[in-house]
Amino acid sequence: RPMAAAAAAPADAAEEPQPTIQRAASSGTFCFDHAFMRDNTGKLVDFYDVEKSNLGEGSFGSVALAKCKRTQVERAVKTIDLKTVKNPARFEHEIQIQRALDHPNVCRLYETFRDARKLYLVMELCTGGELFDRIVEEAPQGFDEIRGATYIRQMLAALCYLHASKIAHRDVKPENFLLADKTKEAHLKIIDFGLASVFAPGATMKTKAGTAYYVAPEVLKGSYGEKCDIWSCGVLAYALLSGRQAFQGYTEAMLEAKIRQGDWRFDGEAWETVGDDARAFVRALLRMCPVERPTAEQALHQAWISVAAPTLLGKRVDTEVVRSLLAVKGTSNVRLAANAIVARTCDDQRIKRLRETFQLLDKDGDGRLTLEELTDEKVGLSLSKADVEAIFAALDVNASGTVAYTDFLAAVLSVSDVTDESLRQAFHAFDQNGDGKISKAELTSIVVGDDACADGKELNEEISPSKNSVSFSDFAAFMRRGRSLARKPSLPQSLARLSPGFASSV
Repeated sequence: RPMAAAAAAPADAAEEPQPTIQRAASSGTFCFDHAFMRDNTGKLVDFYDVEKSNLGEGSFGSVALAKCKRTQVERAVKTIDLKTVKNPARFEHEIQIQRALDHPNVCRLYETFRDARKLYLVMELCTGGELFDRIVEEAPQGFDEIRGATYIRQMLAALCYLHASKIAHRDVKPENFLLADKTKEAHLKIIDFGLASVFAPGATMKTKAGTAYYVAPEVLKGSYGEKCDIWSCGVLAYALLSGRQAFQGYTEAMLEAKIRQGDWRFDGEAWETVGDDARAFVRALLRMCPVERPTAEQALHQAWISVAAPTLLGKRVDTEVVRSLLAVKGTSNVRLAANAIVARTCDDQRIKRLRETFQLLDKDGDGRLTLEELTDEKVGLSLSKADVEAIFAALDVNASGTVAYTDFLAAVLSVSDVTDESLRQAFHAFDQNGDGKISKAELTSIVVGDDACADGKELNEEISPSKNSVSFSDFAAFMRRGRSLARKPSLPQSLARLSPGFASSV
């Protein structure tokens, strides 16, 4: 392969201290666990049929295709042989990081299994393959600027979210970005958090982690921050536009020497047709001094990304989405919790319109909505301040001061977005012991906070008021009822005149 990557450097046995990822306290609000990832105490083979051939290799593990025996849904299973690694605790750390992530450009982790020798991570299946392969197969001389900028913008959106969550990925490379499907317009999802690290503001990381071609010079020096990911993204942008590596060497020592010196240039015929904005973007991300590099959010607003990448600029929120947002004020917390789990199982293509709406509203690209972003007149909600504040309060179910991606999907998910397949997957997520029904205890387990038992009881009574447990038919009937039509508000006159269409490609 013309862009073959060096093997990822293993993390030191004694990693830097890891701050704990903490969720906001409930403050008396109905509060549910957004991770939705469970540690399955059963055997992987009892729940999934796993193919013998591998889909690929990641940091410290192989990945294979698997099909859930109960739902027939396909997943990707990452298998980690614990005997081959020096520090098994790193993988527990990887799970804790990935289980808390909620962003359209981050691959989801659904559940884990383990035995005496191996750890298994059951993840979202991205059928489009690695970005690396798409580069090799479709653009050996580099993508055009529009395609390149589109991919880079999605990478930066993922990094912006991770960095806002105080997580450095530390292994940004084309092999660690998967395409959601095989279409040309498929969006990217970042994977493999085996080398990721939670960082404390102002503190430095010291472990020399990463992949040779993409590693930042400060990482080689052993003292760095999250902007090591920005450097790697700059190297990736260089590769996407030219089909070549920014840094090359006959040996790893020669390669590292060039990286330490920042010895790269715009060589080759491919660069003759690349514009000044794209060149300026690459230069900005490959500045030797990390302080001088843009943050992920700043990079998202660089001229090249803003102009070259197809965006939602000028689009307005679909009127049906506005109706759903208005209706959320009268939607029970129970339905929002159930919708959130269903939303995480919905096919990406089916919820494309909702994903694009979220990204339209997410002005700074950090993967969370603020009250200020919802009140931005440019996105076209055209609602009163009181309405927007009420919507925001209802969406912010965990009283964190922001609205997460899944919370937004839960609020705007319609009955037509829900398939039998997604309902079965959601039911499977609730039914933790696999006995075919959801008990009050299992409903309570997704609720966190001081009132977990009372809220779990509320869940059971609304879904199946006359029974002590919930069957799949009860759950499916509850989800298909949707919101009461009596609660569905009429639109303000300013919105009623707008076209309901929302046609745009991200």
